[in-house]
Amino acid sequence: MKSLSELAGVYEKWAIETDARADEILAAQDSYAYEVRDHQLCRAEQIRAEGAALKKKAERRRRTRSGSL
Repeated sequence: MKSLSELAGVYEKWAIETDARADEILAAQDSYAYEVRDHQLCRAEQIRAEGAALKKKAERRRRTRSGSL
C-alpha cells in the first residue's frame, strides 16, 4: 500500500499530465474543424478541472500526512 506522501506525488504527477494534455488540445485548435473545435475546448476545460481536483487531493494528502488537517 502506498503512503499518503506517495499518493500525493501520484496525484501531482497526474495533474501535471492532465494540464499538459489540455495545453496540447488548445495548441491544436487551428487544425480542427469548427464542430470539433467546440468539443475540444469543452474537453480541455474538463481536463483542466480534473487537474485542479488532483492538485487539491494531493494537497489534502500532504496535510493529512503532516497532521495539519
